[in-house]
Amino acid sequence: MKTLSFNLLKESIIMITEHLALWGAITGTIGTIAGIVNLWLRFKQHNLDKPKLVCIADFQFYDPSTPTHSLVAINGGKRPITIDKIKYYINPPSWKLKIIKSRSHKLHGFSYIQKTRKLTIEEGQNKAFNIDIPNGLPIHNIYKVSFYDQTNKEWHVKWPRTSKLKKLTSQELIHEREITSDNLTTIMKGWRLGNSYYIELITNSDTESSKNSKKFYRNLTSVQYDNIIATLE
Repeated sequence: MKTLSFNLLKESIIMITEHLALWGAITGTIGTIAGIVNLWLRFKQHNLDKPKLVCIADFQFYDPSTPTHSLVAINGGKRPITIDKIKYYINPPSWKLKIIKSRSHKLHGFSYIQKTRKLTIEEGQNKAFNIDIPNGLPIHNIYKVSFYDQTNKEWHVKWPRTSKLKKLTSQELIHEREITSDNLTTIMKGWRLGNSYYIELITNSDTESSKNSKKFYRNLTSVQYDNIIATLE
């Protein structure tokens, strides 16, 4: 009888020990998962709190003689960022220097700094900066552009490759025609300005009663341009 009671007690102790071990494993796993989740949440919050500036280039023309190219900085973070300057990296003139661009910039320059007034961009805001480079420096010779903030942190601008940049910043006269009708002479000129199109109409009158006039169509798509040209011709 004593042996039976001892065996039952032993089995109960073993069962309790196994349950405690299982419970410990479960709670330990839960604790580990909770720790990982907490660490991930802290890391995510840290990333959200970090400054973040998205920088893009926008190439536009007001008319054939007036480019309005700009850089746009967008604050996508939780902290204000103050812009100090804009740096343009210029392609070195020789292929040998192009191979070691970073060293060439340190030794020979091949860059241009555009100073800006201290402008703070708040969370969710965006600011545009006119591209202001020296006369005689072709914009397609620039291969990289960066913003620098007050802490001297570099923020890269999404800048197109040279072949695409040439098209975005070039202009081409593709239509020129003189139309005469009822004492009116209309000179029509059509341009491709980057990725958009532009039409200029200058009407001259042979009579004093009618005034000369100018009309412009700006920022046209290729379809809009073709439709307007078709109606004029």
